[in-house]
Parts: sequence; structure tokens; C-alpha cells
Amino acid sequence: APVAAQPRPVVAAPQPQPPAGDDRDPLEGTNRAVFAVNDFLDTYLIAPVARAYRWVMPETLRVMTRDFFQNFNEPVVAINDVLQGDFDNAGTSVSRFAINSTIGILGFFDVARRVDLPPHPADFGQTLNSYGVGAGPYLILPLIGRTTARDAVGDGVDFFLNPLAYAFLDFNQHVYMKLGEGFARREARLDETDKLEKTPPDYYTASRNAWFVQRARELRKQPPPLPDLSEQKN
Repeated sequence: APVAAQPRPVVAAPQPQPPAGDDRDPLEGTNRAVFAVNDFLDTYLIAPVARAYRWVMPETLRVMTRDFFQNFNEPVVAINDVLQGDFDNAGTSVSRFAINSTIGILGFFDVARRVDLPPHPADFGQTLNSYGVGAGPYLILPLIGRTTARDAVGDGVDFFLNPLAYAFLDFNQHVYMKLGEGFARREARLDETDKLEKTPPDYYTASRNAWFVQRARELRKQPPPLPDLSEQKN
């Protein structure tokens, strides 16, 4: 007699698994909530103003503005170089500040770069890292954005570390200066953020991963790559 066909075992369809969390981001739930608020403000307020600024101001003037802020921050870079025991880079920072503040007209022209004295990053978060202080959890701060616990403390110290602020500015003027610097940086990052918004799996994850790559370069004192000006329109 023919053998009756045996029924196939029923195999449950695999269920989609949530993406694995990032160990560097233990506060991801809270960070995503703050990120959403920041992104809303950026989308409807900050980025449109930055695009209007880019449209009105020629690229040359925008670069001069960024160079001015970089030169104003050069003493902070030099101080952190000394705190890290990096005296070669400290000498470079002092030389850059002297050349750009004089020949470069208060830093609006980065003359030092043209004589083989390129800028390099140095901040107090980097200094803490050089002494073995861990990064701590990744944080998204209101309006300020991406950082870590260590680097948030470092940014606060750097704000009060600049001797130029005490010599030429009062507290409110210093705050306005930092706001202007942040806005100039936001304009420079317009193309970067436009690309990150289209990067899978989602904007938050892409932004976080890009920040860790950038911060790793800074901790090694590697300057960020120069922007591709061919993609920017006046």
C-alpha cells in the first residue's frame, strides 16, 4: 500500500529583530527625543537661515568668517597643547595666532596655512582623554547637539579658557561670539547633514556614527578634511 505523505512541520516565519543598540549610547531613548527636538528646530529655523546666509554671502567671505573664529580660538588650542605636553603643536598654534592676527588681519586670512602651518584640533575634552579620562555616555544636548559626558565638560572649560575673551569681551559678548561661531559651523555642515539625512538606517544613527568618526580624528589631532567647495553654491 502506498505510504501516506507526512505533513510538513510548520515553521514560524522569522520575526524582524530591533536593531542592536550601541554600547557607546546607553541613553539612546532620551537622546533620540532631544535629537528630534533639535532636528525640528534645525529644519524649520536654523538650517533655512544658514542656507539664506550661504546664498547671500560669497564663499570667500564665509571662509574668512570661519578663519576669524578659528584664529580667535587659537589661544585655547595652544593652552590645551601645553596641558597635553605637546609643545611642538603649541608652538605651531602660537605661531599661527601671531601670523594670522597681524599679516592675516585679525585672522580673516589664514596666512599661516600658506607657510606650512596648518591648524590642528585641541580642546579640553581631548586633554582629559590624554590623561586617561573615559568618554562617558554619548549625549545629545538641547541646541548644542552631539557630544559625550567628558567632551561636554571640556567644552565648558574651553569657554572660560580663552584669554582673549577676558581681554576684549564681556561675558555677554563672549556668548554672542560663540553663537556666531556655532552658526558659521552650521553653514559649513549643510552639505554633510543633507547627506546624513539620506543615510540608512536612520538619520540619528548616521549622525551619531559620523560624529564618532570625526571625534576620533580630533582625538588623534587630525584636522577634518577640507570641504568640497564644488558642491556648495553661493
